[in-house]
Parts: sequence; structure tokens; C-alpha cells
Amino acid sequence: MSKSLLVLAVFSALACISVSAGDAWPWQQWCHDVSAKTYNMCTTQTRGDLPTVASQGKFEVSWVRRLIGVSDPTQLKIATKAKFWHSAIVIKDLDSAMIVLVQYETLNFSPSMFFPLVNYSRREIDWDNLAVVGWFPEVNQSEWTHTIKMGVVSGTVLNKWFDWVPVWGAKHPHYTQFAVWQNAGMFPTLRKKFESFQDSCCHRFTEDGLGAFHAAGADFSAMQQPVCRNYFVLIEADSREMSSVNRSDPTQWNRVLDFFDGAQQLVGQKIGTPTQMVTTFLGLVRKYGMVTYLADSDLSNYHLVHLSAPYLTYLIQRMILPWQEGGNPEECWSQENISMPRAVQELYVGNQSIVV
Repeated sequence: MSKSLLVLAVFSALACISVSAGDAWPWQQWCHDVSAKTYNMCTTQTRGDLPTVASQGKFEVSWVRRLIGVSDPTQLKIATKAKFWHSAIVIKDLDSAMIVLVQYETLNFSPSMFFPLVNYSRREIDWDNLAVVGWFPEVNQSEWTHTIKMGVVSGTVLNKWFDWVPVWGAKHPHYTQFAVWQNAGMFPTLRKKFESFQDSCCHRFTEDGLGAFHAAGADFSAMQQPVCRNYFVLIEADSREMSSVNRSDPTQWNRVLDFFDGAQQLVGQKIGTPTQMVTTFLGLVRKYGMVTYLADSDLSNYHLVHLSAPYLTYLIQRMILPWQEGGNPEECWSQENISMPRAVQELYVGNQSIVV
């Protein structure tokens, strides 16, 4: 059965590379819990699951991207046209043949990843969207076709970054595709000010990861081109801030349960265009007064989001990196040599006055 565009959009790519024993760096001692379930990645739960390198070493850091991995021809056509990408960070030892690709992956590709099951008897929501950070000791260049070199770091900086990776992973145990911005957040220069909820996906890992390199002392200031990624954004009403759900309040929690139970109607519906996706989604949120609910990656809190037009949008925009400034809504569409869809262009009509 063909999955909907919405389900496809939240799927990141399957990694089709395997662990090789011939690498010059003795990665074997840090490579743990390799299994088909984790796509043969060396999974990263603790600092001991990542290498410790010589402080005087020199390592080239790159951001890499490829199309998400789908086999269905219709899904592949949609993913190619819409530019649905998966991203990772590659680290190359300049003194040896060692190369490591680090990425964040969801472990389950099924509708329940986005459409959880509601258990009314337990009054719980059962998610199946576990995710993990892992690494490979090689890069399949035929798949990872887009590379942006960030710069060179010392072993001291790289070790600090490896310290950061499992901490980030522990805070993001579940995959979440949606971010929440107010309308003004669609302008890159204003995003941080008008962003109330971040996604937890492959691009979030690489965006945060590049920022973590900067915090650890890396100098990537020479790399000023936009690093473009996909964003799936829920637009928050300017006058209604996102609020946390009180799970001890039966009325509030019942609405959450009913909402996600109602979301099951999206599963199995044939959605072949963004317009159909948005129409189906809006049918659900209208039923609940133009609101939606989101869960933190660690499922510790659920949030109520009051929506405002255009409610849900798909954007290709630059990552917000600490050593870069500026940016505009059109730059990434232009950089990727594709036309900004008319529907996306119309999002900015009437909003120019907010840019200062």
C-alpha cells in the first residue's frame, strides 16, 4: 500500500553502507551494537561508543546530504521533485585513510512513527518513533552526492564534539519532524526569535552538530554559503503562545488522546500532492478548533499549538549557524536551482512589513 506524502516526508533515509574492517583508524574498539535494526551503524549511547583521538591530530569536517531512501517509484518521484533530503556529518582524518560518517536515524519506518496508537484503557499514547545516533567508518559517495566542507579542526576540538554527541542523542530519543514558528519565523533572520518548538530529525542533528563544533572551538568562518535543509513547519498563531498540556487534567488529556486517535484517519489515505496533504491535515485540525498537539522528543511533555494561516508549510531554507548572518527566503530555492513553489511565494505576500 502506498504511503502518503506526509508519511514519506517524515521518513529519513535508510543508510545502505556497511562496516568495513580495513579502515586505517582502529574504530573497531568503539563500534558497538551493530545490527540490522540500526542499519548496521555503530550506535552511540555513551561517550565510550565514539573514538578518542590524538589532540594534535587534524580532521576535516564536512556536511553531506543525499535524497531520502525510498524504493517505490511514485514515492521516489515525489521525493526527488520535492527535494526531500537526509543529512549527516563526515569527519576525515587528514593523517590517515580514516573517515567517519555520523548521523541520526529513526528505527521504524511505519505510519505509527507519526500516527501513534492510542490505548484508552491505559490512557496512554504508544509511539513507535525511536531514533538513534550512529556512525559508519566509510561513506558511499554514489549516494552522498552533495558535500559542503566546513573546515579543519584539531583532535582537541573533535574530542569535545564527540563528548557532545551522546548528550544530544539522550535528549532526542524519538524522531519528530515538525517545527513550530510564527509567520515571522519564515524569514531566516528572524527565525530564532519566532521559533517555539524545534524538530528532532536528521537535519536537526547536523544543524545542532555544526553549532556544537563552533562551541567547541572550531573556526568555520570561511564557510559562508547557506547550508540548505528541509523544514516542515506548523505556523503558530501570533496571539496564542504554545502551552504545555496538564496530563493530570482529564479534560486536557482526553483531548490529546482524541486528537491522536483521530489522526489515524490519515493513515492509508492516498495523498499524492502537498495540497492533498494540507487539505487532509486541515480537516483534522478544524475538528479540534484549529489546534494541533506535539510531543517533546523525550515524550516528557505534550504541547497545544494554536494554528494560524497557512497552518502547515514545507520550506527549503538555510540552517541557522552561529558564525553566519543574514539569509532570505528565496536563497536556498535559487541555490538548488529550483523555483520556489507559488504556494510558498504567497506565504510571504503581506508579511514583508515584519522584516526590519
